[in-house]
Amino acid sequence: MIPHLPGLTPRPEAAIAPGLEEGLALYRARFFWEAHEAWEPLWLAAAPNSRERALLQGLIQLANGWLKLRMARPAAAARIAALAAGHLARAGTAPCLGIAPDWTSGELDRLRAAIPPRPGDMHHNA
Repeated sequence: MIPHLPGLTPRPEAAIAPGLEEGLALYRARFFWEAHEAWEPLWLAAAPNSRERALLQGLIQLANGWLKLRMARPAAAARIAALAAGHLARAGTAPCLGIAPDWTSGELDRLRAAIPPRPGDMHHNA
């Protein structure tokens, strides 16, 4: 199986099993669209304004940011990284759903570091 890139590769024929661990395994294997699909049902079922919902939305946005990078859309990845940061901040500083905030903040840092700077973002010495 190859990772799905919307508009670029065929959509997987097999259904994506929903679940937190399923999504984490897909994310770690760099199947970002598929990870999003595994987490979305959990996010939809989570209580409004809960830490769990914020964490799941942050995870979904992390996967989406990596997906946009893979699709050569760095500006979209940067915008989505900012959204992920907000959701993860709302998830709090204590473990949530068994996921340590250090892991999510590390993943956010990795995503941000992978986004190439836009030409206007670079500092020039005169």
